[in-house]
Amino acid sequence: MSRYEIPTTHPGMTCIVGWDPPLGTFFAQVYRRKRPPHPSSLVHWIGTDLHEIPTVEAFTVAIAAYVTLPAEIQQQLAHDGRAGFQPNFGARLLHALRQHDKEESR
Repeated sequence: MSRYEIPTTHPGMTCIVGWDPPLGTFFAQVYRRKRPPHPSSLVHWIGTDLHEIPTVEAFTVAIAAYVTLPAEIQQQLAHDGRAGFQPNFGARLLHALRQHDKEESR
């Protein structure tokens, strides 16, 4: 899994972006920073489902309300995404169940 912290377009917020191989998706978590001892609070989270955001282009659009992805981060994410879908046991099971459901609905 890759993970990069980047600034948001909103003051007082930060964003973590990356590639999640077991889910085969790019992800972003946007946090509102608070002063210690209070923890930051999660504001927005995308890329939590199998193959939810499979391309850097789709990812850039999906997080545009919070972040403008720098070109070097886009390039690094594209490189990270080339690792492809590398499911763990849980992701393989979920993928198989979804495939089964698709076949059943035909």
